Amino acid sequence: MLLQLLTSLHKCLEAIVSRNAHPQLGTDWTWDGESVNKESGYLFQLESSTFLIPFQILLQFFQLLREVTIKLQMRATDVVYALKTVKEVLSMLTSMRASSTTKLFLAAAKLGKLLNGNHFELTMPRLSGRQSHRSNPPSTTAEEYYRISLHNEFISHVLAKLEQRFVNNPSHMT
Repeated sequence: MLLQLLTSLHKCLEAIVSRNAHPQLGTDWTWDGESVNKESGYLFQLESSTFLIPFQILLQFFQLLREVTIKLQMRATDVVYALKTVKEVLSMLTSMRASSTTKLFLAAAKLGKLLNGNHFELTMPRLSGRQSHRSNPPSTTAEEYYRISLHNEFISHVLAKLEQRFVNNPSHMT
């Protein structure tokens, strides 16, 4: 569903920026220069790897945590089964953190090619000598940068929160 929303948003932004990009949406409207300029910037960001990699990470986690959230929201929740499901998710997250994230980057590249018309380049943000607002991990490739600064950090955060809520303090389940 989020993927459909992303592709629809991309199509709308393309139609605003380039009137002839999607003639099926109609061409009898005009946009002022400021709006076209802003939408062009949004479209550029939407197609960039700095957006697509975190988006793909979130999709991956939403799919993984979906079963747990459904089980925990049921009326007749079996606490033992819910804890077992949480522990399975914890082990999956631990193995994801230890393993390679190549599938993640392939999925992001596929999404980028879908949006950009078979053109996608994985790039990392410009690194500076002194960083104060985001991590600046030592990395030689864009894949390594995103694995260290986003993927592993997000997995560690989710693991810590799940362990805090369910493993370290199971009394919250009752």
